[in-house]
Amino acid sequence: MNRLAAFYQEHFDFRPQVAAPDKMILHPASGGCALTLLQASRGQRVGQSCVKIIFDVPDVKAFREARLKAGLEIRKGALRPRL
Repeated sequence: MNRLAAFYQEHFDFRPQVAAPDKMILHPASGGCALTLLQASRGQRVGQSCVKIIFDVPDVKAFREARLKAGLEIRKGALRPRL
């Protein structure tokens, strides 16, 4: 969960707030909607995803170029961190 929070902090300027050992709330620096990260259940497999998150940015091309320069790998419309 800490790696995921660091990803949102680095690439989307979210600020983490630990709410509990298994819960973290991420607040965007510019205001707006916060994201809540919860620890997955033990039965969930690595790589499974139950949600899709969509971000809205004023200039998609500029955002994409800035994220590529910051080391984010973008494939088929998905943003993925380079590990």
